[in-house]
Amino acid sequence: MTYSSLSSIILAGFSFYLMQCDDFLCLLLSITMLSVLPGTFVGPANFLTAQLFPAHVRCRGVSFSLSLGISLFGGLTPVLLTFFVTKLNFAYAPAIWLSMGAIVAQITLRYIPKIKALQQ
Repeated sequence: MTYSSLSSIILAGFSFYLMQCDDFLCLLLSITMLSVLPGTFVGPANFLTAQLFPAHVRCRGVSFSLSLGISLFGGLTPVLLTFFVTKLNFAYAPAIWLSMGAIVAQITLRYIPKIKALQQ
């Protein structure tokens, strides 16, 4: 997960840059990067989220954290990015949003061993 979040930080801007090319292969590479990078992060993230909670509260903990994350980011992301792209005419706003999310994930990954140590 560390490598995929670092890759997302680095490659998000590059993939949106490739989207502005007129070449079909650039567009295909950009869309491929934007679909593979989250996939390499989301799979292990589900396993890690389940491991953070003890067995007797795992269902509630995972459900609450997943619902909170989806409601906040799934609801705000389209509104914010539409505003930034259309009103402010800033085409790289999605790339910065992805990079900021990857930076938060990277910081969080640094603290997970400390959280697990406190639980034991």
